[in-house]
Amino acid sequence: MSVKIALLKSNEEVICEMKEVLTDENKLAFYSFTLPYVVKIDGRKHIEEEDDGTRLWAITYTPWVMLSHDKEFYVNPDWIVTIYNPTPEMEASYTERINGRLGNDGHDGGTSGGDGGESSDSDQTDPS
Repeated sequence: MSVKIALLKSNEEVICEMKEVLTDENKLAFYSFTLPYVVKIDGRKHIEEEDDGTRLWAITYTPWVMLSHDKEFYVNPDWIVTIYNPTPEMEASYTERINGRLGNDGHDGGTSGGDGGESSDSDQTDPS
């Protein structure tokens, strides 16, 4: 399994540990998303600018399926527009986030922010 970001037809960018699940005939059946989070970058607000001109942006993580305690979800390949590798900083931020969650129930719905029942966590990272 490896950390990937999937752009879905719903326009959500989901970061997760992803693997392909194949049929007996070795054809793609679906993707397995483990500990998936929707990731959003606030392009209007950068946290700070590094000496080399790199900007650190506000990143928000929201559990992809907020009403479930499940850690693994199966996704039809037809719903995926593209799959790509996160930047090293983004992968480290995600890994740190899920490692902190595993001490609880592994997919607890976040701890801060949000309104109307939506929970999210924010981080800062360089998405480029």
